[in-house]
Amino acid sequence: MVLPGVYAPQEDTALLAGALSDESLPPGAAVLDVGTGSGALALAAAGRGGRGTAVDVSGRA
Repeated sequence: MVLPGVYAPQEDTALLAGALSDESLPPGAAVLDVGTGSGALALAAAGRGGRGTAVDVSGRA
């Protein structure tokens, strides 16, 4: 679910998620998702055992 005015996941998100999945991620690794939009990349990192932190200048994001 993405609120109106929030950048929805698109091809660039899928590209970055693929690059993230190609990297080894130690359990509990800290991952910073800057300009997060929907938070999809922070959630992808958390789903792999990382500690995803998502930040965005948009209050809606």
